[in-house]
Amino acid sequence: MPQIAIITATPPGINPGMLACEATARLFAVRAGLVNCSVFFRLHHLAERVAHVPDDVRQDVLACCELGIPWQRLDDPSQLAGMVPLYWGDFLHMRRYLSAIAAVYPDGDQAVRNLLLLADSAEPVLRRAVSYGTSFLFNSTADFHDPEYGPAFRRFFNGLHHVQMRDALSAAVVVGLRRRPENCFGIDPAQLLALPAYAAEILGTANLPDADGRALVFVARARHSPGALAAFLGSLSQATGTDLCWLPWGDRLSFPFLEDPPSGMFLLPIENDVPFGRLAPLLRSVAAANFVVTDTYHLAVVAWALGVPAIVLAGDYHEGERAGKQVDLRVRHDKRKVLLAQDGLLDFFVEPALIADPTGRAAVVERLAATMADPECGPSARRRLAERAASSEAALVEAIAQSQTS
Repeated sequence: MPQIAIITATPPGINPGMLACEATARLFAVRAGLVNCSVFFRLHHLAERVAHVPDDVRQDVLACCELGIPWQRLDDPSQLAGMVPLYWGDFLHMRRYLSAIAAVYPDGDQAVRNLLLLADSAEPVLRRAVSYGTSFLFNSTADFHDPEYGPAFRRFFNGLHHVQMRDALSAAVVVGLRRRPENCFGIDPAQLLALPAYAAEILGTANLPDADGRALVFVARARHSPGALAAFLGSLSQATGTDLCWLPWGDRLSFPFLEDPPSGMFLLPIENDVPFGRLAPLLRSVAAANFVVTDTYHLAVVAWALGVPAIVLAGDYHEGERAGKQVDLRVRHDKRKVLLAQDGLLDFFVEPALIADPTGRAAVVERLAATMADPECGPSARRRLAERAASSEAALVEAIAQSQTS
């Protein structure tokens, strides 16, 4: 029986969203009876990724990110020969991601296309491959027409045995390429936490904790008006009767624009745990929150998967980001907005203009407070997501079994 090659990106530092996806990958392999025939690959070893930072920072990253997974480094597509490649989460097939990591490979772009699009692999390898919970949401029109990336991209998605994209827009593109009667829309792998078995194992508790009367805040991705942000948080705290605490969700290696917690905001202490490093107690803290306020995609993903409402502040781009994200050239999809929209939660996406002035801010706060006053707000969203997650997991198990025997 062929082994399963579970392939993930490498976190740049302490990135709990990426770690949650890796934790669900391991638990999926256990639940599917595949753990003994699974090989876990990262594109780089984490120690290599943080080799340039001071020793104390490096040791903290390695300790906080320990999940008990025996990682191997994916260097060459020949390592996948005879296996079922399972690409798990993230932007592994997106051109911008391929270009970002190409510099560390001697053959550059071609090497990365071979690893992540199986560009030079024989058809039998491609026909066994599976892509689960991935996305290419930020591909531009020019990316799809690039003479190197475009043909490799189309061959890859046409030839895959099974594919479930994490966002509906990427799924629509894939359906157009494959032209088969199949559903290519899946979930983000972190959303498997909506299933009680995943949450119990990864959080280390059979039952999710009761709400503790606190709301958690982490803003580190976008640029926000300090005045508008402070006023919004203050009004929200007052309207909901909750204390706001800063959640130390990640570090500056993963969130380069991370600043110190706002003045006067209590820092929620998080300690390392066993066997999931810092991840388990961090997720337990999220699960115990009344709600979360963030600008960070995966924190919102995880919160809703655990039945905790997450308000997403869109913010704006930081200086220096605009050229790289092409926002001066075209409209760019916002993965946070797409996430909430496809889950029927778009009311929780807050554009900067909505809270820029007192009148608009008061209306947004009143609407959000009223919605979250319903004790079923978060739990009902989790139940809906759990139905999708169960269906997604079952389809993946079936697809891998078929691929192993084909």
